[in-house]
Amino acid sequence: MKISLLVISLRSPGVVVKISVAGPIPDFSQNTALNHLYLDSNQLSGNVPKSLKSLSQLSTLTLHATQLEIPPQAPLASDGDMFYDNREAVASFLAVL
Repeated sequence: MKISLLVISLRSPGVVVKISVAGPIPDFSQNTALNHLYLDSNQLSGNVPKSLKSLSQLSTLTLHATQLEIPPQAPLASDGDMFYDNREAVASFLAVL
């Protein structure tokens, strides 16, 4: 997996991570303080890992514009994207993993 940028601040409120990667989604399960995770517009592929369920503080999760497999019964935006911009939407998506 190629990571070209990784910015993580786990000590600050409103943690934001934006990365540029190719391949499967990296393991973020130990980063339970994440509030926002933007993985869109990458060359990610494969399945969305169940380990994302451990990120209970997520209020934003963007997975659109990738090559990821869409989980069965995943709630999608009106344009078919995996874009979740509030806690309830994120929780609904993570529940189908």
